Amino acid sequence: MKIQLIILFIIISLPFSSSSLRAQQIDSKILKSGKIKTIHSKVLNQKRKLFIYKPQIDIFPEEPLPVLYMMDGENIGMVAGIVDSLINSGDFPPMIIVGIANYKDERTNDLTPVPLATNNSLGATKSVGGKLFLKFIKDELIPFINKEYKTTNEKILFGHSLGGLMSIYCLLMYPELFNDYIAVSPSLWLEDEYIIKEAEALFKIKNYINKNIFISDGTEDPNFKFVAKFDSLLQKNKQSGLEHKYATYKNETHDSQLIKAIPDGIRFIIEKRKVAKN
Repeated sequence: MKIQLIILFIIISLPFSSSSLRAQQIDSKILKSGKIKTIHSKVLNQKRKLFIYKPQIDIFPEEPLPVLYMMDGENIGMVAGIVDSLINSGDFPPMIIVGIANYKDERTNDLTPVPLATNNSLGATKSVGGKLFLKFIKDELIPFINKEYKTTNEKILFGHSLGGLMSIYCLLMYPELFNDYIAVSPSLWLEDEYIIKEAEALFKIKNYINKNIFISDGTEDPNFKFVAKFDSLLQKNKQSGLEHKYATYKNETHDSQLIKAIPDGIRFIIEKRKVAKN
């Protein structure tokens, strides 16, 4: 039954794109156990759609829950499908998932912390909005979710591709914002390995104790060889206190690895939290 549920959500969620058809599918089908809300952001000066999944819990329904925040929130179908099935089977503790929509040109703007060259390979006309996007998450989104739902202090930031890049950027620059980070196939090649170079400097001077990150890659574009390079950097800088795990999925593509990376990443974080509490 678990496998059938996961396959169903993969069919709904793949391929990963931001077309209006997929948005309509999400609106009408995916969040049967959740809500779709729109909030106005003063920071971004625009409205943002949120896809919010909350598990159906019969025991202690008012118990505060940890929250997983995910970029590219229109892909919440896959994440919620996997997490829901593993919660129901007892493999994962209950958690809320908040998907933040990043549509069209907004996506590249939201998920790039540095300006892209005019002739960038992504074909983007807008970039470098990443810092503002994180300010929106910190100052507006997290307080909104904490007001609407009973939440614990445990927060995970999940991102794939450019979202994975932003997950790592957030960890490096604002480690206090989340407890844990998941970066699936992060676009670390962007702008001449900007993030890796930043990390080399920051690991020497900043403290990342009690922070955890899961990173992964698959068999994909050669650009993603930089994920392994980032892993090597993490291995060499254990004095920073950051706990990490690197998984490479040899038989999976840029997108298909998500089926394995999502549960593996969350499982890694759960185990690290157990160790920290003991």
